[in-house]
Amino acid sequence: MAGRIRFVPMIAALMLVLGSMTIYPRAGEAAAHLRVVTGIVAGVSGNSVSIERKSYDLKGIPAFHPSGRRLEVSGIVRGMKVDLYIQKNNRINSVVVYDPMVE
Repeated sequence: MAGRIRFVPMIAALMLVLGSMTIYPRAGEAAAHLRVVTGIVAGVSGNSVSIERKSYDLKGIPAFHPSGRRLEVSGIVRGMKVDLYIQKNNRINSVVVYDPMVE
């Protein structure tokens, strides 16, 4: 009888741990839904930037410095290195803006 009293709470605890693991997504799953476009900004027009002959609209997209500090998209200028994080539906999720590259 004493063995059953110890065994039941262990099973309940194990079920709680396994159940909570299925609720939260794995760390790699979120990243699997994003692709990264990295490049040097060739041109800026309003809220759009050109990277490698392709234009991206950044209106309403959060931009960050690699340190985590939030930046304004209007501060992006020609020569800056950027990482665009793009979702599977081709919507830009966020932008990381590096300091201007020396030519």
